[in-house]
Amino acid sequence: MEFVEVLSEAESSLKSQLAKVNSCIDNDCVTESFKEFQSVQESVDKMINDAVFKIVIDYNNVVNNIRKLGVNAEEIPIPPVLKLNELDVNTIVRILNTIDRNIYYTTNKVNQILEGVEKTVGGKYSRILVTDYKSLDKISAILGDQVIRKGTEECLAIQADVVRELRLSPLNDQRIVLSKKINQVMIENFSLDKINNIVSITDEHIALLKKIPRTPIE
Repeated sequence: MEFVEVLSEAESSLKSQLAKVNSCIDNDCVTESFKEFQSVQESVDKMINDAVFKIVIDYNNVVNNIRKLGVNAEEIPIPPVLKLNELDVNTIVRILNTIDRNIYYTTNKVNQILEGVEKTVGGKYSRILVTDYKSLDKISAILGDQVIRKGTEECLAIQADVVRELRLSPLNDQRIVLSKKINQVMIENFSLDKINNIVSITDEHIALLKKIPRTPIE
């Protein structure tokens, strides 16, 4: 059951039981109805706790999966037992807002990497559209795209060859630093972090090439 449905059912149960209390015309009825209301409230608290717990567990499982792909998304701590009061409602809102913020941040980061890949190796790639945390697994499709994998790794290999052959006396220190970065990234497992590193190295490589003094044409 989705969380919105849980809240709707909880609201309906509480309103129905509260109506019974308000309809009483004697103390015995009020006492009995109020006991029933408290029982319903305990049931609602459990329902909301179960729903929030499931959301946090499911979200964290997705986060663990995409972390294996090189995406450093934030986990959510398991909340304490919640009750339907103002303080705990704020806690629930904070949890949901954190999840939404992390979805936005992760999706934005991945789409920026895709944009960098387009500039680095060419091509056009569909951006990731994520509407809820369950859709974050779409990120795995990027690593499964052999065109992206082949293009970025070939680009890195070409840059390694170019940097190795450069003869830049005034810029030799920068060339060595860049060469070390390339060698380090080359041995990394293929991941989104590796793709991002290749894009960054490409930018550094282009910047270094622009610093090469031009030989005047006689």
